Formats: sequence, structure tokens, C-alpha cells
Amino acid sequence: MKMGYDYWCDKKIVCLGDSITCGAGNDGYGWAEFLQEIFPQAQIVKHAVSGSTVAVCTRRKEAPFVERFEEIKRDYDLCIIFGGVNDFMNSVPLGQRGNGDINTFCGALEHIIKTLLKDNPQGEIMLLSPMRVNGFKEYPYWTEQNQDGHILKDYRDALLEMAEYYAIPVLDLFSMSNINSETAEMRSCTLPDGLHPSAEGHKRIARKTAQFIASFL
Repeated sequence: MKMGYDYWCDKKIVCLGDSITCGAGNDGYGWAEFLQEIFPQAQIVKHAVSGSTVAVCTRRKEAPFVERFEEIKRDYDLCIIFGGVNDFMNSVPLGQRGNGDINTFCGALEHIIKTLLKDNPQGEIMLLSPMRVNGFKEYPYWTEQNQDGHILKDYRDALLEMAEYYAIPVLDLFSMSNINSETAEMRSCTLPDGLHPSAEGHKRIARKTAQFIASFL
């Protein structure tokens, strides 16, 4: 039986995300492309739209995750879902597990998870928690409340709770990405605009994602 990197080297991995998964901050060559370098024989497919929220959001014109995930072919071996920061920045209501409301972060995330588990029980799911945002345009800092009264950590905590309920592994980039803009030096190196990683930042996400996949999936 293959294990670790050997198991995933020729699998199909889908990446559902927003501008960070699009590769914003490094001219479109992001963590998914660096992940492809690590798993060169794997088929890595991106479903990413800049500005996309997980939930339906009337403030955004972009299709949300909860609509776009229907485009994913159900033949993947692993689906990585990386979102939530746009929900925070655009004050999407947090909601709660079991509410069934795709206009809330929890309701939309749960709908995605339950549907994927139903449609492709042979495939696996992995979540990446949202990373910290710090001084991007007019949006709130990760420590500030949005217009719905929540800080970014509330969305991250809700994601962790949802993942625990469905026994889905989470790479908690909120707390262990080693990407931040708390010092001028770190901002310049990893997160120049306060939201989108630099090349170095994307490489860190890819390395941690690959190590997590190889170790825990």
C-alpha cells in the first residue's frame, strides 16, 4: 500500500478557492502551481475566482463557492477548499451548522461539504482556514469586527468546528502559515498588500499543504 507522497503523486486534486488560489500576488502563479511542482505527476485542477465568497453575497458580483462547486467533476481524489476571508471582509453573516442557509458562511460551507460527501464518497476533502488580512484597501483588519460584528477568527473557528463535525482535516493557516504583515519585513517578504501572498508566501502555503497531505491524508 502506498503512503505519503507516493500515494498522492498521481492523483487528481481539485483546489476550490478565491484570489489567493488564483495566484494573486504572484502574477497568477500561486500555491496550487507550486503544489503541482511538488506533485508533478498529479492532476491539479483549479476552480478559483478572485473576490469570491463561500456564501451567497449580494455585495459581490462574483459567483460564490456554494454555486461554483457544482462545476467540479466528482472524479477527484482530493478536494481542497480554501476560503472565508472574503466572507469576513464583506460581512457575510456567520450563521451556524444545521441552519441550511447558503447566505451564511456556515450554511454554505456545510452545503458544499455535505454535497461533496454524498456525490463522491471515495474522494477526500481537506480545508485550509483563512489567513490573516492586514491593511488591504478599506477592509477591516483581522483583529477588527466587520459590519456583522465578527472578527476573522470567528470564521476560522466556525470552519474548524464544521470540519470537526464532519471529520475533515484542516490545515490551519490562520495560526500556522508563517505568513503575516505584523512587521514591515514580514509584510514585504510574504504578504505585500496585506491579503495576497508573495511568491515566497505562496511557496509556504504549497509546502505546508503538501506536507499536510502526505502526513495526514
